[in-house]
Amino acid sequence: MKKYAAYGIGNAMVDIIIELSDADLSQLNIPKGSARIIEESESKKFFERFKNHPKKIVSGGSTANTFAALGHLGIPCLYCGCVGNDEFGDLFEKQLIDEGVTVRLARSQHNTGHVFTFVTPDGQRSFAGCFGAAREIHKGLVTEEDVEQCAVIYIEGYLLEHEAGRESAIKAMDLGKRFGAKTALDIGSPHLIAAIHRDLKTILKTYVDILFLNEDEAKEFTGQEGDNAVQMLRHLVKLVILKLGDKGSLVCSEDSSVSIPCFYVKPLDTTGAGDLFAAGFLYGLAKGKTPERAAHIGSYVASKIVTVLGGRLEKNIKNDVEEFLKTI
Repeated sequence: MKKYAAYGIGNAMVDIIIELSDADLSQLNIPKGSARIIEESESKKFFERFKNHPKKIVSGGSTANTFAALGHLGIPCLYCGCVGNDEFGDLFEKQLIDEGVTVRLARSQHNTGHVFTFVTPDGQRSFAGCFGAAREIHKGLVTEEDVEQCAVIYIEGYLLEHEAGRESAIKAMDLGKRFGAKTALDIGSPHLIAAIHRDLKTILKTYVDILFLNEDEAKEFTGQEGDNAVQMLRHLVKLVILKLGDKGSLVCSEDSSVSIPCFYVKPLDTTGAGDLFAAGFLYGLAKGKTPERAAHIGSYVASKIVTVLGGRLEKNIKNDVEEFLKTI
């Protein structure tokens, strides 16, 4: 038995969540539903522009959201990343520790990475992200002692966009392979696929056992849709989890494809829905459930996050999930 159910490595970010009208969003040069990378100079202008606007500030980052939920659910896990020597960095570390996550955080002289998340009345999200210290992560943070104690290595696709992150991820996956851990990857963005398609294909074929992606990402990667896309992905990865939004998900192995329904709720903000789906899925695996049953848990946990602002749970759902576990 491994000490940790999962080892996660990702871009350590803080979310600055602002509710805006469609008209106000149109003034920001951010197409609705899109994401844009900004430098610290533009970030300062955003802080100034919205200094008197109501906002919610909470730790974020794809892997960190997943692991905060895992810790919240009582699953031992370890997170690795890099933050700045600032208040956001302190907040990021404290909120993970408060959820029971073991952390390995480097500190950088750059500001902690942050994302302005603009939420319109229909729950749609638009992003402006400044990576800052997150991109100062380095492979020296990834140690044999840590990885050897973990059953699953979990990587967010965003980490693969920059060289230092890619080197760190590959080291973690390489060590995981040596120590018999499974590797799970959540691609996270069609843009990532366009940027590093060749490298990503090699990573999938060499390391990845479990792949999380949505329909847009599957189409971008394969050039195909639906079952045709899944069939191509199956040649690279043993287990493909295709997220279909309010249509649920598909759990696709080498010889089967099982449809999993979603748990419909009226969404306030879809930030973190995919991250919490992954948390529920990893929770299921840690409890010895089949991938299909784990995906049911993923759908249930994801339904709990879309009714709040941000990618972190606001109330304790551990007992709810344990009761749900008895029904599947």
